[in-house]
This record gives sequence, structure tokens and C-alpha cells, in this order.
Amino acid sequence: MTLEFQTLFPIAGIIVISMALISIIWGVSNWKRNNRSPELSVAATLVAKRVDTVQQHHQAGYGSHLITARQCTATFQVESGDRLELQVPDYEYNFLTEGDTGKLTFKGSWFVKFERQS
Repeated sequence: MTLEFQTLFPIAGIIVISMALISIIWGVSNWKRNNRSPELSVAATLVAKRVDTVQQHHQAGYGSHLITARQCTATFQVESGDRLELQVPDYEYNFLTEGDTGKLTFKGSWFVKFERQS
């Protein structure tokens, strides 16, 4: 083994482990912040929506396979003019139409529900 490999291999391992720890800490702190946030309901208008496809390799048993998931996002504008971009579940996303107005309920950055006005 060369000296460069002996030096770089542990450094690369430390970097990978550090990035994983930072990601876990960020996720837990985000969950805690949302969990402690009050549930708010405000008048809002749906101004945009989009679907992103997320693919991940999943290792299981003797093989791996590709998992494809939809990540649905909706952007709501509240009366103050502020916009909130929230991930919404598939079953709710399919019933949303841009321009819909109603009462948006959310908790931190978590979407709870959107009740359309007729």
C-alpha cells in the first residue's frame, strides 16, 4: 500500500461517517421542531404543485433493486402574501387543483389538510 492510500482512506471514511451523522442529526432536529410546532389553520390559495420522482437502490438479501417513489409538493399562498411549500400525500395531491382556495392546516413544515371552499 502506498502512503497516500493509507492516509486518504481513513480521511474518506471520517468524511462519509460525518456526513451521515449530520444528516441524521438534521432529520431528528427537523422532526422535533415540527412536532413541537402548533397546528395552524389559515386561508390559502394553491398556486402551484409538482411531482418529483425519487429513486433509491435498496439492498435486500442477496440482491438489490431500485425503488421509485413520488414526492408530491404543493405551494400555498396565504392572505399575507407569504408562500408555503409543503409535501403532500399522493391521495391528497390528486384532488388538488391550482387556483383552489380554502383553509390550509399545517404543523411546522408538515401538511395536515386542505379544505376547499365552494
